[in-house]
Amino acid sequence: GLWVKGDCNGLGTMTYARGSSYEGQWVDSKRKGHGKMTWKSGQFYDGQWANDNYNGLGKMTYASGEVYQGHWTKGKRSGQGKMTYANGSVYDGNWADGKRSGLGKNTYANKDVYEGLWAENKRSGLGTNTWADGRVYVGPWANDKQHGRGTKTYPADSTSPARVVEAKWVNGKFVDPCSIM
Repeated sequence: GLWVKGDCNGLGTMTYARGSSYEGQWVDSKRKGHGKMTWKSGQFYDGQWANDNYNGLGKMTYASGEVYQGHWTKGKRSGQGKMTYANGSVYDGNWADGKRSGLGKNTYANKDVYEGLWAENKRSGLGTNTWADGRVYVGPWANDKQHGRGTKTYPADSTSPARVVEAKWVNGKFVDPCSIM
């Protein structure tokens, strides 16, 4: 890049002592605009920067194989984004301060699916969980557990017919049946 009064400006490449490198735009010796960062571990970021942080749209490929593509604010996942985890789980939804927060859908590696509200990386608020075996819970969640009045549907199997249970759950435990249909 260009050096103006001791500051790097424009397009340029910086190789750091620990083996990482940045190629992209600089303003007053800070990464700003579009740029690519590669770490010695194999981690890679391609996207927008502001004040030396990931900021705006970008894609991070972690050394573990996990991939996040979406919005960043001050170096943290924020706003709409999609994370594909190394185990095959996928979260597509809202993020705040680097954590799942707000409306989002998580498809787990075992094919269970949760769609609803999140807080601090946990299911929290109204949501629907569909298990791979056909069970479905619709209702409130707290701290990643069914919590409050909700409806759980059980599919028919070789020993019992399909049934719907309206009940109250506390910390994931069934405590008060309202009705069984």
